[in-house]
Amino acid sequence: MIGEAAARDRESRRRAPEAARPQPPRLADLSGGLRCRLDEIRARAASHVADFLPRAGGSEAIDSFAGPAHWSHHGDVYEPMISAPAWSLLGRESKRWRGTLAILMLETFGERERRFEAVLAVIAEFIHTASLIVDDIEDGSLLRRGEPAVHKMFGIDVALNAANAMYFLPLQTIARDPHLTVAQREELYRVLIDYFVRGHFGQANDIYFSNAMSPERLADWLSQDVASDILQMYAGKTACWPMGLTEAAAIMAGAPATLRTAGVAFARELGVAFQIMDDVLGVGGMPGKTKTPGEDIAAGKLTYLTHQALVRLRGSEQRRLLQIIGCRLAADDDAILEEGIGLIERSGAVAACRAEAWERFVKAWADMERALPPTPSRTLVGALCADLVAGVAPAS
Repeated sequence: MIGEAAARDRESRRRAPEAARPQPPRLADLSGGLRCRLDEIRARAASHVADFLPRAGGSEAIDSFAGPAHWSHHGDVYEPMISAPAWSLLGRESKRWRGTLAILMLETFGERERRFEAVLAVIAEFIHTASLIVDDIEDGSLLRRGEPAVHKMFGIDVALNAANAMYFLPLQTIARDPHLTVAQREELYRVLIDYFVRGHFGQANDIYFSNAMSPERLADWLSQDVASDILQMYAGKTACWPMGLTEAAAIMAGAPATLRTAGVAFARELGVAFQIMDDVLGVGGMPGKTKTPGEDIAAGKLTYLTHQALVRLRGSEQRRLLQIIGCRLAADDDAILEEGIGLIERSGAVAACRAEAWERFVKAWADMERALPPTPSRTLVGALCADLVAGVAPAS
């Protein structure tokens, strides 16, 4: 039966009434002092990023990352090939929620000092930014955060090389941090490598669904429990880095295994809920017009939202959406794109996915609250993540 396992999953999560679950706080409801504290942490995360990768520099900057030259470093390479493409995206308006969340998780796990926050903030922002650059190339996206994608500005070769450098550069902070023990370094490298692999397998699933797309294949997928495959894909391509950063924060803070497990479980559901909401927001365009409305439909991508719409539609409407997505009919036709968006909206999938994303997050937050002691940092984690899942904050 279509989506049988997904339906069972949703039913099991709805057994406990929504009102009986503790609702996460929201940023607008917090005291002015807590909101100021969040702004301060966000500013610190941005400062750590700026300190790590200078915008300007020559051979000295290359020396700091690549080591002294055996012959000589051509200093003119640094800015146009590494710094400029990296900062063209790092410097755009962003909430920097990943770096901020990583620092908050570090505090929530009991780390009272700031000795590890620069490492976490740099890893969070650099790896995410690198993944955005690569993702835009793979998807053929034109815009990112309201401006041309990095590969459209610098070319695919420069963008890919800069993105790959950004994957590895922040890992140097682990080796160079004087406060980490040898055991912590070893565990951090092991954990982060695991999440690199998970992320790329998740992205491989996303690419497979796009490359193998056809109306016939899409109809066949609908006859299977493909919803579970999509959720697992989201756990890989989207949730892996909130999970990885949470686990890294637990390692740095020396948190007990029970708290580490609870934090990772929360991060998994956060990432999946976030991606479902990202699908929803993508239908009508992201806040601030940071992405093209209906981009996934035009690209013929199988998302949780498009799957849920197809499951709900019947007869000619289902066949038409199968054709629009399966044949990528909306790629160059705005009228067909609007038709596809209309079919998805009429199916009721938009409202259903919004509700499911929120339900997933609320349950995960209730489990998180039970596992971790009440602190201002925990409150800020809940409020920041609640706004992200609710679609209040721009989150690219």
